[in-house]
Amino acid sequence: MSLQELKTAAAALSEEERLWLAAYLRHLSRVDSEANAKELRALDKRIDDGHYVTLEQLKQYHSALETEGK
Repeated sequence: MSLQELKTAAAALSEEERLWLAAYLRHLSRVDSEANAKELRALDKRIDDGHYVTLEQLKQYHSALETEGK
């Protein structure tokens, strides 16, 4: 498929499909990159070091925001 055929096909997509396609193309551009792997390792380390929010904490935070009307 040529680039022009891809552009034509993308133009015919719904907004939702275009958003999905954009996210998928972003994923493909990052999936094998060393920078992405480095970022994931850093995030894993933060979690291992205890920097995370538990599900229960998240539920409490969400409930508090709902109470405030946010």
